[in-house]
Amino acid sequence: MIPVSLSLKNFLSYGEDVPPLDFTEFDIACLSGNNGHGKSAILDAITWALWGEARKASGDRSPADGLLRLGSTDMRVEFEFDLEGDRYRVIRKFHRRKSAAGNAASLDFQVFDQASNGFKPLTESSSKHTQDRINATLRMNYETFINSAFILQGRVDEFTKKTPHKRKEILADILDLQQYDTLVELAKRHQQQAKTDMAVVEARLESIKDEVSHQAEYERRFDELTQRLDELDQQIATQDAARHALQQQQAELLTKQAQLREKQQQRQQLASELEQLAHRVKRQQEEIRAVQTILDQRDAIVRDVERYETLTQQNRQLEQQAQDIRHLQAQQAFFEQVIDRARHELEAERKTLHSQQAQFEAQLRDSEHLLNRTQEIQDGFQSYHQTKQTDEQLDETRNEVDRLERAISAAKREIDRHQARLIAEVEALTRRIAEIRVFAEKLPEHEARVAEYHRLVTETQRLNSELDQKKEAGTQCKTRLETLAAQHQQTQKLLDEAREKFDLLKRSDAPECPLCASRLDAQKKGELDAHFQRELLTLEQELARNDIEQRDQQAALDRLRVEYRQLEQQAKTVERQREDLRSAEHAAQQCREAAVQLEQLRQEHARLTERLEQKAFAVEAHQQAEDLQNTLTALDYDQQEHQALKKRRKALEKYEGEHAALTAALERERAIFTQLPVITQQIAEIQGTLDRQEFAQTERTQVEALRSQIAAIGYDEREHARIREELPRLQTALTQKARLEQAEKSLGQLQQTLDEWQQEQREKAARLSVIETETRQFEGELAAFPQIEQALHQQKAALETLQRERDQAIQEQGIYEHKYQRCLELAEEQRLKAQDFAQCERDVKLYGNLVRIFGKDGIQSFLIQNAIPDIEDEANIILSRLTQNKTHITIESQKDLQSGGTKETLDIKISDELGTRNYEMYSGGEAFRVDFSIRIALSKLLAKRAGTRLRTLVIDEGFGTQDAQALEQLVEAIKTISADFEKILVITHLETLKDAFPVRIEVVKYPDIGSQYQVVR
Repeated sequence: MIPVSLSLKNFLSYGEDVPPLDFTEFDIACLSGNNGHGKSAILDAITWALWGEARKASGDRSPADGLLRLGSTDMRVEFEFDLEGDRYRVIRKFHRRKSAAGNAASLDFQVFDQASNGFKPLTESSSKHTQDRINATLRMNYETFINSAFILQGRVDEFTKKTPHKRKEILADILDLQQYDTLVELAKRHQQQAKTDMAVVEARLESIKDEVSHQAEYERRFDELTQRLDELDQQIATQDAARHALQQQQAELLTKQAQLREKQQQRQQLASELEQLAHRVKRQQEEIRAVQTILDQRDAIVRDVERYETLTQQNRQLEQQAQDIRHLQAQQAFFEQVIDRARHELEAERKTLHSQQAQFEAQLRDSEHLLNRTQEIQDGFQSYHQTKQTDEQLDETRNEVDRLERAISAAKREIDRHQARLIAEVEALTRRIAEIRVFAEKLPEHEARVAEYHRLVTETQRLNSELDQKKEAGTQCKTRLETLAAQHQQTQKLLDEAREKFDLLKRSDAPECPLCASRLDAQKKGELDAHFQRELLTLEQELARNDIEQRDQQAALDRLRVEYRQLEQQAKTVERQREDLRSAEHAAQQCREAAVQLEQLRQEHARLTERLEQKAFAVEAHQQAEDLQNTLTALDYDQQEHQALKKRRKALEKYEGEHAALTAALERERAIFTQLPVITQQIAEIQGTLDRQEFAQTERTQVEALRSQIAAIGYDEREHARIREELPRLQTALTQKARLEQAEKSLGQLQQTLDEWQQEQREKAARLSVIETETRQFEGELAAFPQIEQALHQQKAALETLQRERDQAIQEQGIYEHKYQRCLELAEEQRLKAQDFAQCERDVKLYGNLVRIFGKDGIQSFLIQNAIPDIEDEANIILSRLTQNKTHITIESQKDLQSGGTKETLDIKISDELGTRNYEMYSGGEAFRVDFSIRIALSKLLAKRAGTRLRTLVIDEGFGTQDAQALEQLVEAIKTISADFEKILVITHLETLKDAFPVRIEVVKYPDIGSQYQVVR
């Protein structure tokens, strides 16, 4: 991962107008600036963009809350980086609302597309899934990053101070061993599937084994059924022959039975036909009698027919007369209606004229009171017009006054707005001054804390010096104790050898020396005895002195350990206090900045207050208001006088309507006096026409003529009604006439048909007698039919029983044949399943081995153990440069247990010219060099193991504990490893380091716009 550009908005100390930081302009650079100005914030922005975590907010419940610039609600970081030939962009935003639950955050992940020359989205459906995709792309998380290539301020010992187990996890992340965890899970799934398959195959083998065990039984049963089928076939053949004989007898009887049924049907048919013939003969005889009855009524029927025809002729004549009468009456009614309409029209015209006459007279009466007030109305109307003219002129003046007053009000509102804005600014400045004054007044307190911090730094250095002295003294004591122990062991060995020689000499009675085999006399033996006694005494005295000195050295070492622990506890206490005061200098600087800002705010407050007092605001609005007021005064408008005039106009308004009414009344009077005589004459003429009936003369003549025609027709309505009443009673005469004619024609035919039917009746009676004789003969022959049917039924039942038994035997034979063949097939399947079972066993074992191989104690442990020498070598190369080959580290991946065996671990052992010591026993400067070397080694390992995934190294502060020579060595070490990284950023506030690198990014914080940076070459 190689940074390309970084854009910030309202992130920590950075404001809104911050130009992007272009990383492509340098390979190695130094980020410099005062403490608290925003150097580390640039790196926090990178980690927040990539992982949503940052040094100053990682422990917060909502990390973004602690990163948002004070007073802002929106924060945005855009970070572009190159990775394995592709360019990516991450945009993370945060918006704070009034309630914490309403805060909004968003995350966008994009990749540059060469084809479209733009970024295309890689953002997932949620921020969590998008973050997972970013982690998968980078193949690392925030914890791995800050423990390797990103050395945060105050956290260079992040890796060293972690537990061995946590170190091992981080190293596994750096080596990208998570892929082996994935392989372990995959192998476990395959192993579980193999176990499942093996269980299924095993169950199937048991099932096959159980079924194959019945193969012999199936074969024996198949043979038995084959033999039984042969026996059944013979029995069925015998029974079938007997059944065939009975069926022949049955067929003969069935033929006769069919003939009997045919005779019975013929008998039944003849009986039915005879019965029908009897009914037809009877009906024919009745019909002949009815025809004869009609023939007997011939004379009466002829008379009724003649009467009916006469009345019908008379009715037709009367109907024609009635029709003529109705036609003439309709014409008469039409002319009478015309006469009535003419009379009604004259009467309506007369009524209309009467109405007009009355209306004119009423109008004259209504206008009489106006005409009497003619002079009064004309004088009032003239006064109204004069008053109206004056009122309209005053209305125009009042409108101008209203316009001027609105303009004056607008100018005053503008003045009030300017004044309110100035007052609001003054009040805001007052509140801001009060807020900043409280903050600025804390400067003495923070300066005291700074002084206390520096005192604690001095105290820490003193305690560290004493700790170093105690460690040095302890080391000397331990060395002396080891020397004394070795001397004690050597002296004890010499003493034991001397005692052994002395005892050997004392026990020997031989004349030769037991040690050198030389001749010994009494004198020489005595001298040797004295020599050994002196030597034993000397060695015992030396051992005693050695024991005393060991006890003294041990007591001194114990005392030094107690003193060391006490000093160490004091140092930790001071360190905690120092940590509590670490931000004091930054707070003091902020207080000093607040004091400067307070003075600026007070000056601005005084300036605005002076403008308010002198009204030095809205000058144009003040002038405009004054000019408008002068114009308003010049108009000299009196509203009360105007209102009085309006009241007078209101009182005179009635004359305007009365004048119009008077004018209309005069016009109406002239018109009425002209029209009224004409209307009176018209009424008299109409009344004369009505009285003399001089209207519709033609129609009246037509009515009289029609009345004469009606009388000339001579229509008798009563006679016509009588004929109509009698005709319906004679209508049956025609029907009776038709029946009479039909009877005369059909009597002979009816008699002939009757004779034929009676002859047919006699012939069928003779045929019926013959059929009854034949039927009795067949019934006698069929008397034995039930016995033959019963015997045949029994024979069929026996045969069906044998056939069912045969079918059952065939079915069972097929079943056992199938089972036997199935056993043969299962034997082959059993062989194949046994092979599958063996394969499943091999798979279970294989995947089990893969689980162990890919697991924590397998290849992962192997890779970590292989990586440890690389880390040691890289760290020791850098550490040798920083300590002039005085210090080196050893990383142990296994530790012996007291109970036996070993335990996986990742312990760091540090050695120098004084021996191997714990990490806590080293001073701050020494510890930093160790931490720095290990972190650089981890960063190089990450770059090496991950290919080109991480080619960036960031070092944030930590150089304050180093002297000048150590700083030179650190810079030289950084430059030496620069070839292993595409980008190296070193953050420091030390002046001595600013010019040690080819490019410097200078960060400055301004009170108003926040932090800004500038690239200096």
